[in-house]
Amino acid sequence: MVYLEPVHLGWKPFIQSWAEGFKKKYPAHADNLKKWALGICEKSLPFIRDECKEAPGIPSVDANLVASFLRMLTTFISPRHGFEEVSGDKKDAKAQPAPAAMDAKQEAKLARVYCAFAAIWSLGANLHESSRKKFQDFLRRPCRHSAQSFQTTTCIP
Repeated sequence: MVYLEPVHLGWKPFIQSWAEGFKKKYPAHADNLKKWALGICEKSLPFIRDECKEAPGIPSVDANLVASFLRMLTTFISPRHGFEEVSGDKKDAKAQPAPAAMDAKQEAKLARVYCAFAAIWSLGANLHESSRKKFQDFLRRPCRHSAQSFQTTTCIP
């Protein structure tokens, strides 16, 4: 057995491992979500460490932030939110009726919006209040494309 400390392992293996498992259930979205997650984390994590301040007394490591991001993303890309699994355990879908099926284009847009939402509420969750606006403004640039041509009842400036 070989033990590696998280600092030596890094956070990228978390995304790669997550994407491999995710591809079994949602092959149409796994590659794009992996690419988006890597892109967001590669930009956001250094920004968080260099430009932002974490909540006092609650330190974090990059691997934990990425793991939270992926858990939240997995929660949204699910049958409960209208995404149909290709295979796997469907008992979660029986617990609550799934929304009406979407076409592939709608699913892709929604997946992108959920990716942006999960990034804001997981990667930025541990930030001190004085840094939240800075992180929001930073993350808005790479995530702006997520909201384009997506009809919502609220405006994303």
